[in-house]
Amino acid sequence: MDNTPRIFEYEALSNKYNIEPDILKKIIDEARKEFGEDEMMVELHVVRALRHIKRLSAG
Repeated sequence: MDNTPRIFEYEALSNKYNIEPDILKKIIDEARKEFGEDEMMVELHVVRALRHIKRLSAG
């Protein structure tokens, strides 16, 4: 992605969970639509979505 400092390391989490980059981009885009300029909320939403996907794939 880009080199913007992160509060939550969602790229690393995405790699750990083997989430495809296009899926991560869709999640980020949706979070940006919902939370706009609030980067912390965008990142938090992305992390929560990734964890949810991981739980679904493990079940």
